[in-house]
Amino acid sequence: MLTTHTPTEHTRRGLRAALTASTVVALTASLTVAIAPAVAAPANDGDDSVYRGGIEVVRTPADAPDTPLLHGTVFVDTDRDGASEGETGLAGVVVTNGRDVVRTDDLGRYELPAFDNMTVSITQPSGYQVPLDEHNVPQFHYNHLPEGSPDLRYGGIEPTGPLPSEVNFPLVESELTAAEEQSCVIAGDLQTYDRQEIEYARAGAIKDLSERDDYAGCGTLFVGDVAGDDLSLYPDIRELVAETNGPARFLPGNHDLDFDAPGAEHAFDTFRSALAPAYYSYEVGDAHVVALNTVDYPCTAADDSPEGIEEHCAPDGRASYNGRISDDQLTWLEQDLAHVDEDKLVVVAGHIGLLNYADEGSPVHQVDQVARVHELLEGREAVAVAGHSHSIENLRTGDDVEGWRELFGIEGLPFPTSRWARSRVTGTPARSVRTDTPRPSAVTAGARAW
Repeated sequence: MLTTHTPTEHTRRGLRAALTASTVVALTASLTVAIAPAVAAPANDGDDSVYRGGIEVVRTPADAPDTPLLHGTVFVDTDRDGASEGETGLAGVVVTNGRDVVRTDDLGRYELPAFDNMTVSITQPSGYQVPLDEHNVPQFHYNHLPEGSPDLRYGGIEPTGPLPSEVNFPLVESELTAAEEQSCVIAGDLQTYDRQEIEYARAGAIKDLSERDDYAGCGTLFVGDVAGDDLSLYPDIRELVAETNGPARFLPGNHDLDFDAPGAEHAFDTFRSALAPAYYSYEVGDAHVVALNTVDYPCTAADDSPEGIEEHCAPDGRASYNGRISDDQLTWLEQDLAHVDEDKLVVVAGHIGLLNYADEGSPVHQVDQVARVHELLEGREAVAVAGHSHSIENLRTGDDVEGWRELFGIEGLPFPTSRWARSRVTGTPARSVRTDTPRPSAVTAGARAW
């Protein structure tokens, strides 16, 4: 196991980077609060217990009139039963339908436009924790797809029926997520292709994480290629993360696709059903984490695509993917960031990175709208993290390569960018290496800290 630690400060809040188990990155700092154990069921009260549960969906009566709006409440679940009755609403929580973004009012209520094939989710605020299911997967979203997914090999989303009368989101107060300094594990390309590789992961990085509890507040974020094309392994992967401590979050990669989807709007339906929204945000401490879907499939060239995408995506009997953010997602991102305090660190996570050193001349393995994302983050303290490229990269502010200039007009990184991925899960023995000095800005064969 390769582990790198550095005393160099990344931000004034003291976050620093480390690489664990070749594919797992921790933004670490000292925690001075009790750590939550991953128990099978929560204690009756207290912040040192895991909050288990789900969202509250109030179904619409059959004779209710159709409405183009979804309503609901974000509430503090003081008795931890997941029911909103008798509980106090929480004001100022961000809620989205994947396009529009609103904040809850003084009573914790929200109202959003409704449409088919939307995911309604909340941004977990610092100082609170959304419920986790029995596998430690956060429950903070609702998929609305009345007729369900088209016929997909791995199932997709089951029909959800009419729009509910309400979708209510419970939270509990949490000292762990309120702490200014956070330890967060970020893992790239778990990418298990079969059950034997599931067991390699269990015996390796998952075992390492099961023996640690210093990340239980922030938890883990798996940045895509969670599976290796076989989406029937998602239940096994959920069993894996049940052995970790804290929330286990996911974002999609190109090996998480429903390859038989008829269009991009259903390309991640099975992922959305089993694991998480295709994109979302959450907060811990002084950090705002944006989990993006940076995979466009089947891809099409757009007006803002760099040269080379049109030929790559041209129909030839075989669909292709490209690094791109959908128009709806970009609209959401702009609104999401507008609700983020200027003094928060913004962590931009995606499977295909905004920019890529290893593939710096490739228009496919970077994100078409990287310049627009940089523009949205102008003046903010930010860092970008990703997987995908099967390279280990830590790039610093100001780093500049020819491919970025030619493809995207980017002349120097505006904030640090890091990437961790490995080619396959292996059963090789673990080893450790320690580094106590900052390294120069470049891609190296080992782990680095920014």
